[in-house]
Amino acid sequence: MTSQYFYSGSAYQQSIHQGIYVPNGTYTVQAWVKVSNTAPEIGRMEITGYGGDSIYVDMPDTGSGWELDDVEVNVTTGYLEIGFYCSSPGGTTVHIDEVSLARS
Repeated sequence: MTSQYFYSGSAYQQSIHQGIYVPNGTYTVQAWVKVSNTAPEIGRMEITGYGGDSIYVDMPDTGSGWELDDVEVNVTTGYLEIGFYCSSPGGTTVHIDEVSLARS
């Protein structure tokens, strides 16, 4: 996934997701995320479709700079979806960069 950017001066909900087929096994999902300006009502990385409950990793606090979010996932379906979701009252800026998936 390439760099992504969410922003609107008005209230908004935005998401981006990408699915990938992989051999079953354990994987580490990582992404660099930065949130600035207005705090979102909800801001998270989402991991779904891998064969377990949805995994939500909160985005960093507004103004805290870049944060490396990572999570280990045991894929049992041969597939997983990595996504990012933001629900903002308006004015939230979200930067997402260097999303990676590596077999553990």
